[in-house]
Amino acid sequence: MTKTVTISVAALCLCAIQAFGQGRTTMNPLLIGSIGSLQASAPNTAARIAAVPDNEALRDGRIVPPGEARVASSNHLLQTLDEVWVNGAWQNSNRTTSTYDGSGYESSSLAETWDTVANVWQPATKDTYTNNSKGMPTQILEEDWNDTSHAWVNASRLTYTYNASDKVSQMLAEMWTGDAWLNNFRTTQTFDGSGYTTKALSEEWDAASSSWKPFQQLVYTNNTDGTVQQSVFQLWDTTGSTWTNYYRVSYTYNSAGKVTQEQTDFYLNSIWFPIRRTTNTYDANNNLVHSLDETSSFGTGTWTNSQQADYTNNAEGRPTLILGQNWDGASSSWVNGYRTTNTYDTP
Repeated sequence: MTKTVTISVAALCLCAIQAFGQGRTTMNPLLIGSIGSLQASAPNTAARIAAVPDNEALRDGRIVPPGEARVASSNHLLQTLDEVWVNGAWQNSNRTTSTYDGSGYESSSLAETWDTVANVWQPATKDTYTNNSKGMPTQILEEDWNDTSHAWVNASRLTYTYNASDKVSQMLAEMWTGDAWLNNFRTTQTFDGSGYTTKALSEEWDAASSSWKPFQQLVYTNNTDGTVQQSVFQLWDTTGSTWTNYYRVSYTYNSAGKVTQEQTDFYLNSIWFPIRRTTNTYDANNNLVHSLDETSSFGTGTWTNSQQADYTNNAEGRPTLILGQNWDGASSSWVNGYRTTNTYDTP
């Protein structure tokens, strides 16, 4: 699904890292440790397919800190409210509120969850940004709310290193152990002569040997304009000391460089099997207005509705409302699933 998702730094350290690829906000699937463990333990095919991210934002991405996409806009995202459809009515779920410094760069964000019993918002996580002179974060500190002490406590932090072109060359994730920061994983990007990402290698920290060990990577094939033609997600086979294919995503674009369709294929027994595709629709200004996700039963090649999202955008083309629906096979109809409301400041 192309729903915009707010992910905290702690979740980033365990799952993914926000990225910004060719004008769209995405997530880097390289850092999804659960996928690596699934593959390493040789689970059944169904479990492996289920582990493939169901979101374009999770299946593709070039690493750039979360704040950059917001700084690039002339109006800032102040708050995101997520609601879920429960028993015929919308119910609060999560909300994230961002603050900015005097230069317009994001300085912090607060994530809260809805307490359905007390009917109040409860603090969950807080991210604090340290930015360079160009407004790009050099470090993001995440703190979790402790319900017992009613205080913020360290959880994780991300540190970014940039190259001369202001692209992230490396991202380091650390976890707080209670009295010190401990390496968790790092991702290093490789670029071609045009500055386009060709590979993103993720390594996890092995405390026993005090060294970095490879575990996941994304290999990109790019179009001449730098958009991603195909990304292949691979896992490190420690037994054979080689990279093994897991899934790949192929992209089709319109003349404005917007993704019109993406297809995810799953790798099994040296064959690529289609399992998911997303078709995007844009308005006359090339703003995303509709996204349809379909899934294919393994090996059949038959596509079935899965999810869809409708976007209401402001004058800048930024989504103010996203309505997500799930396909109900029994009634052959769409049913409400979630909606996201974004609030921006004045341009």
